[in-house]
Amino acid sequence: YMCGYDSASYFTCVFKKHFKTTPSEFLAFLSSSRHQYVN
Repeated sequence: YMCGYDSASYFTCVFKKHFKTTPSEFLAFLSSSRHQYVN
């Protein structure tokens, strides 16, 4: 995988521990018109 993880499931696990949400839920949050993620 291009981001350096051996499997998508492991990436999801690490992502969820860091952001307290799944990648799918995070993308849905970003795509909502009333929310913006600021770095």
